[in-house]
Amino acid sequence: MEISIDTLPPDGELFSLELSEADVWRLWDDPAAARLWRIDSVRADIRLMRAHGGVEAQGHLASMVTGLCRRCTTSVAVEIDEAIGLRFERGPHGGGHDAEVELDEASLDVVDLDSERIDLAEIAAEQLAIALTSELLCRPDCAGLCSQCGQDLNEQQCRCKPETDPRWSALADLKK
Repeated sequence: MEISIDTLPPDGELFSLELSEADVWRLWDDPAAARLWRIDSVRADIRLMRAHGGVEAQGHLASMVTGLCRRCTTSVAVEIDEAIGLRFERGPHGGGHDAEVELDEASLDVVDLDSERIDLAEIAAEQLAIALTSELLCRPDCAGLCSQCGQDLNEQQCRCKPETDPRWSALADLKK
């Protein structure tokens, strides 16, 4: 859903959109990610307002995402409920495309505006990607899988001997 900046009323406008899983994969253009996540529809409400030579986007994003625990590969469902707060400015934060710009924390929510249109679907997909963490865990104290036999250590301990790193063997010899 592309919005023309010129058509925004002075007090801004609220837009609601819903993206399907296929829409998200198309926008992310990352075939590998499709194997990692199952995404229910993404719902976003975004208010666009012209402000100080740019455009501010404020809103909310919600979805349910299912993926695999990073440690034990158990299926995990995560509810995404995130605020959206971005500012669009011309060129690299107003300095033109070739200008060097030093970024600070406030610059992290500033997006370069290079046309007269803003794609709300792209904003929603990007904000979803930011909300998804690569540290997805089934629980904070997940013990993971045994690196030798593959046993899920959350279910039961295995009988494998702990692996010792050969680089520490000289220190182990000192204990003898």
